Amino acid sequence: MAKVKIITPVHIGDGEKIEAPCFHRINGQVNRYRFTDLFEQLPVSKLTDSEFLNRLQKNSSSRSDLYSVFNQIDYTKIQPLYSVFYEWDGIASNRDVASQAKSCEKPYIPGSTLKGAIENAFNYALLLQFYKKKKDQIEVFLNSNPRITEGYMLKMLFGDPCDKADSFMKEFYSCLSCADIYFDQIEVNDAKRWNIYKKNSNKIPLEAPECIMAGQESTINNLVQFDTVKIKQLKEDDNFPQEYRRILSFLKIPNIAKACNWYIKDILKIEQSEDLHRFYWDFEPINHSIQEIKTLIASCQPNQFYLRVGMHTNYFAKTVSVFFKEKMPEIYQDKFNDLFAPAKKRGRKSSDAENMPVTRTILFNEREGNMLAGFIKVEL
Repeated sequence: MAKVKIITPVHIGDGEKIEAPCFHRINGQVNRYRFTDLFEQLPVSKLTDSEFLNRLQKNSSSRSDLYSVFNQIDYTKIQPLYSVFYEWDGIASNRDVASQAKSCEKPYIPGSTLKGAIENAFNYALLLQFYKKKKDQIEVFLNSNPRITEGYMLKMLFGDPCDKADSFMKEFYSCLSCADIYFDQIEVNDAKRWNIYKKNSNKIPLEAPECIMAGQESTINNLVQFDTVKIKQLKEDDNFPQEYRRILSFLKIPNIAKACNWYIKDILKIEQSEDLHRFYWDFEPINHSIQEIKTLIASCQPNQFYLRVGMHTNYFAKTVSVFFKEKMPEIYQDKFNDLFAPAKKRGRKSSDAENMPVTRTILFNEREGNMLAGFIKVEL
């Protein structure tokens, strides 16, 4: 039986925005309601009021002005969808909320999210394992201004003599599958994006995210599965180079755990650089939490590992760019805009490579204090 524990709140957005009045406190409990149900409770006189209807038009009134009409309704007559931990009443806060992915109103981490994080850690582990032996080849590859395709890691480390790196990696990743995993409790947190180097003058308030509440554990059979038949077929497929086929040995639980923990330890090392450690002094207990996770990783069993998933992380937590920044700083600087910047900024002048990413999103609630989002522990 596999187990996933939420270490810090996880937000997997579904792209929806929840209007502030949909969260309302009754007898100390904040419930979430449908926006359409709120409208049905408005008096007919309000729904036919020409002044009110005009205010519904885009940009014709402030959000607080519009939402204030819901102070008139009786929430006890409406069936809530679910309850959340939320320190503010929706109307009082006047802040819309970013919706967490849910099914039947239960929050979950999609299997695709978990699989993507494992794949990224695998690429990082490959670089760690082969860097010293393949350094010259890596430099040649990066200096060729390559397209970053599915098989880029194989091309960089082993070359692509048969033009089959992309197809092999597609087959390789199809041997691994991860299930969705569900939780019970949702919390809504404050979220602000801060510039590390301009903390006193530059913070960006964000929509308050619904999150899978920290501290929860969920168990599931077959969270991570391997297609053993396909793995055997690939190992015996002479159409692919032997060097490619050797990486199939990664598809074992102890190897996945080791790769993920290598990756997270190095990501946490970035978060404890001198600049960031000083930055987090004003956002305790973040420094303590980072140190605690590092200590827990050191005591992991061969079937246990940590990951960082979801939104409000940063691009170092979703790519292998930090490896090149640490091991090959000159190439990282030179090729940053073409290869290492976030995808939407590639090919044009971007932020300074040395300081990228210059922002961190910090979640907050009074119960737990300041938090970095997305850390989970997995036990297979």
